[in-house]
Amino acid sequence: EGSSWAGIDFFDDASDSSTLAYCLINGSGDHGLVLDSASPKIINCTFYNNSGGWYGGGILCINCNPLIDYCLIIGNYSPDGGGGISCYSASPIITNCTIVENVGNGAYPGGGINCNGSSAIIKNTLIANNTQGGIYFYESPYVAIIYSDFHENSGGDLLGTVPQYLGQIVTTN
Repeated sequence: EGSSWAGIDFFDDASDSSTLAYCLINGSGDHGLVLDSASPKIINCTFYNNSGGWYGGGILCINCNPLIDYCLIIGNYSPDGGGGISCYSASPIITNCTIVENVGNGAYPGGGINCNGSSAIIKNTLIANNTQGGIYFYESPYVAIIYSDFHENSGGDLLGTVPQYLGQIVTTN
């Protein structure tokens, strides 16, 4: 009682062909999942009720390019931002996910996602009911958000230095 486990870590010696699938990551006191210079596929996983010691309560991405697909990221907390997912110098592809009811506090919040020096692609994803914003951007001018929905994120859906092209329709002949 009173203690928690420390989540799952993939480090640079992990093969980029690694896959984490159909897992429930619940109740970690030190990030649900840490991806540090490793880029596995994360498929059909649930990250619930995890907290981060700093950024990334549910998932912390550092210097990596993971695929996060068909995941539920719900009820995670970070005292410094990125309650659901925090990306630091990372380029994750986040598709078909539901990111809801997460809390990210601190100077660089983002209850749903915190992008710090990152170039994420977020597609077909619901980001809703997060505390301290849906996505917080810091030095992340190359983020793509495609066919995604934002609802009722306290503080706003897109915070920080929002890439100027977001919300624009761009066509090429």
